[in-house]
Amino acid sequence: MREFLLGIANFDYAHPAIKRRYGPVKYRRTIGYLPQPFREAMRVSWTEEDQEWFDGYAAGLVAQERKKPLWLSQLGFRLLLWDVRLRCRLGRPLV
Repeated sequence: MREFLLGIANFDYAHPAIKRRYGPVKYRRTIGYLPQPFREAMRVSWTEEDQEWFDGYAAGLVAQERKKPLWLSQLGFRLLLWDVRLRCRLGRPLV
């Protein structure tokens, strides 16, 4: 299970060129969202420097989100909700 989850965090499913370019950043973002007990259970090293990077990354996302108009922030969710409702009405699978 650990190898499978780390494969997702490492972008193993992506094209090698994409993995090389975005893999390290995706790894830090993915592992950064995990609570410390999960990181310990997966035996993933997470330094204070990693935490500082992740905190800055998350703060940047929050700053970007606050600059958007409310309707734009909600657009992605509303589109997904519309899609789910349509699939339910048509009897189509969600996945």
